[in-house]
This record gives sequence, C-alpha cells and structure tokens, in this order.
Amino acid sequence: MIILTDTTCRSISFGVIVFKDSRSKCILWRKYVERKEMVSDYPESVKYP
Repeated sequence: MIILTDTTCRSISFGVIVFKDSRSKCILWRKYVERKEMVSDYPESVKYP
C-alpha cells in the first residue's frame, strides 16, 4: 500500500491534513487544524486504527 499525504491550508489559521490510499483513492485519515501544520500532527495518524 502506498499512502499519499497532503496538507491544504485554506487560510493562515485553517487547514486539512489528509492521508489517502494511492490505488483506491480512499481517505484513510484526516485532521482539521486551526493553525499551520506541525510535525506533531503526523504521529497521531499512525495511531489511527
């Protein structure tokens, strides 16, 4: 499985972090953030069941 990750910021204080399966295009995990993305946001995705 190849997992794609992308962060899209809609404004200086809002964004979405998305992890997606490259084959099925299914979103595996997403997180809405009310600030810029931080490295500390990513380990949370690994804990997702």
